[in-house]
Amino acid sequence: MFSENEWRRKRYREDPEIRRKKSERNRAYLAAHRDEINARRRLRRRLDPELREKEKARRYGLSWKEYKLLLRRHGGICRICKRKFRRLSIDHDHLTRKVRGLLCDGCNKGLGNFRDDPNSLRAGAAYLEASRDDQPARSYAATNPGARRRRSIRKPCTPSAGKGRPPSRRASSRR
Repeated sequence: MFSENEWRRKRYREDPEIRRKKSERNRAYLAAHRDEINARRRLRRRLDPELREKEKARRYGLSWKEYKLLLRRHGGICRICKRKFRRLSIDHDHLTRKVRGLLCDGCNKGLGNFRDDPNSLRAGAAYLEASRDDQPARSYAATNPGARRRRSIRKPCTPSAGKGRPPSRRASSRR
């Protein structure tokens, strides 16, 4: 026999009308009690400074103990740049959602920008290394001799009060 809880879950799972009604009730409750719910959340965050990390760990399927163990194992050091941080991001594979380790925010975003593709990362590293091997790092003006000259040839900008100046295209299109 089913317990009442199991029976309700089964009904919710199988009957779209029940799901619709329950969603409506939940939305109505949240709308009616929004202020007190937000006040409880603010109080909880104030009382538990680790709440954000706990929520983050839960989002990736880690218990709080597993997360703390991972943090202790890393020693607060990013696995890519090897620098120490107070907060580290949970790095995970976007396809399998498997946690790979803890990274600083910059390194984690960098991997995300390369869409976790090792070939793209290798190509980016090769690009950086090739640009450093070609010539020593210099400023743009040093590598482009005409850059300074062009800037000095330009006339200084003087504000005109509209005298003898044709109207701009943007100004005429607004009329």
